[in-house]
Amino acid sequence: MSATLGGLIKDLRLQKNISQLEIAFALGWKEPSRLSRIEQGKVGNPSREFIVKLTNAMHLTEEERNQLLVVGNYLPTKEEIELARKKIIPIIDSWQFPATCYDYTWRIIYTNQKLYKLLDISPRQQKEMEYRLPSIIEAIFDPNFILNRTKHPKELQERKKYLLRVLLHYLYEQRVRTGERWYQDLIKRMMNNSLFRELWPQALQQLVSGVDLTNFGEKSLVSNEGGKKRVLDFKFFVMPVFKDPRFMVELYMPSDIRTFEYYKKKVE
Repeated sequence: MSATLGGLIKDLRLQKNISQLEIAFALGWKEPSRLSRIEQGKVGNPSREFIVKLTNAMHLTEEERNQLLVVGNYLPTKEEIELARKKIIPIIDSWQFPATCYDYTWRIIYTNQKLYKLLDISPRQQKEMEYRLPSIIEAIFDPNFILNRTKHPKELQERKKYLLRVLLHYLYEQRVRTGERWYQDLIKRMMNNSLFRELWPQALQQLVSGVDLTNFGEKSLVSNEGGKKRVLDFKFFVMPVFKDPRFMVELYMPSDIRTFEYYKKKVE
């Protein structure tokens, strides 16, 4: 599939053996030159309303429409976010281990209580997050975040290495969206964060070398439940929500016996 909106529209049109003229007539146009310019990328992205009309004219599936929306960088609406939540809540809440859901901009859409409790997020903070939809970048760089509270030099250095990897991953994944207003606003806000400012130039420098992206990996989280500090190790994997590339769910699984026993006690 093409990486541009116009290219993807053309790919889908050819797959369905539909001519530009047929689509133009279906859209109420007298000739196809406007569609041709869109496919060639000679004009800016059309409105979201146009995408809806085009979806109907081409008889696209919901999955194909969502592909157009994410490639065209159309932010999910509040209604679409609520719909995604309704679909994913039963899965995430029934998952025995931590889990979270976010959109393609990395805004946190929903998190289960197992992860909230592990990260020491209060009920008040939970409600605020679900209303404000903060980016994962904002959350993990927050000075009040439990994993950033360490004063131990070695732990702080390891934390910086982790944050740098995440930031590098984020920059690579969002590299085609740097001109979007939401992206620029996020980076401007993050420049008020001293730790982010420190790691930002390092991430940009390493970005030139490329990034090895995978949909699975390993992650360590710290639990302070009952005042006792525990380091829990997980494997995690990421997958789209019901074939909708605009939303991803990240599911955690214990990677060692110690972490597995921690959660086993929770359900006994």
